[in-house]
Amino acid sequence: MTNALGRNEHCHSDRRQEERTSSVISAGAFRFVSASAMGWMNAYAKWAEILITGHQAGPTQEDASALAEKLRHTLGKFVRAIRLQAETPTTSQSETLALLESNGPLSVAELASFRNVRHQSMRLVVTQLEGNGLVGRLPNPADGRSQLLSITAKGQDQLSQSRGIRTSKIAALIEERLSDQERQTLQAAIAILDRLS
Repeated sequence: MTNALGRNEHCHSDRRQEERTSSVISAGAFRFVSASAMGWMNAYAKWAEILITGHQAGPTQEDASALAEKLRHTLGKFVRAIRLQAETPTTSQSETLALLESNGPLSVAELASFRNVRHQSMRLVVTQLEGNGLVGRLPNPADGRSQLLSITAKGQDQLSQSRGIRTSKIAALIEERLSDQERQTLQAAIAILDRLS
């Protein structure tokens, strides 16, 4: 009788040990599966971020001021290079014509203020433009004692011709130096610059 009770008690002990072992294994397996799933989800999130943004986010993003300086320098260098190669440099006359074209009729004082030059210097430029038939005079509706300057058809033709030469030069450089993929990148960059304008 005593032996039977001992065997029975021993069997119960073995079953409890098996249950504890099974519980430990299950808990461990659950933690392993959970950890694996969490790691997979993190990896997927990182992959999705790279796919959407096109780059991997890093702890340091380029400072806006540094990016702005690079943009200013590059655009200025590009404009100067194109004007030089196209032989259409910026002059006091071309700058004045462009101001009149974009702003409409202006007084000599207003032109001097836009160009940040002395009034007398601006008068000399206007005299040259008038002599070449590139600008004309109009009555000033706000002040009968003064006149406004406006660009003439000849002046507009001169601006258009210079711009056409520069456009042709840029087109030739694109054809010569840029791949199809680089042209697509340039197109995207132009859209971004339009947003900043």
